[in-house]
Amino acid sequence: MRTNIELDDELIAYVQREGGHKTKREAVEAALKEYRRRLAMRALLDMAGQVEFAASAAELRGKALPATPRVQEPMSGAYAEASASAAAPAGAPRKARGR
Repeated sequence: MRTNIELDDELIAYVQREGGHKTKREAVEAALKEYRRRLAMRALLDMAGQVEFAASAAELRGKALPATPRVQEPMSGAYAEASASAAAPAGAPRKARGR
């Protein structure tokens, strides 16, 4: 969108020089993007304490698999009967699984 605006010459020169922007347009666009980022951060901060989030730091970094609930399918028929008869007695120690 084409827009004509008056800019402070010293301010735009400083932003161009320090930001490494070749044109005034680049400098203004960078400033607007930064402002948008700050507004989004403020909105997130305003939500502090209002949203419940349950993930570990490792999960957020992608270093751990998210905790997923384990669902046991109900067994039926002959397989269920065979599994029930082969089950260890209650209180028996479990066999360790190797990785």
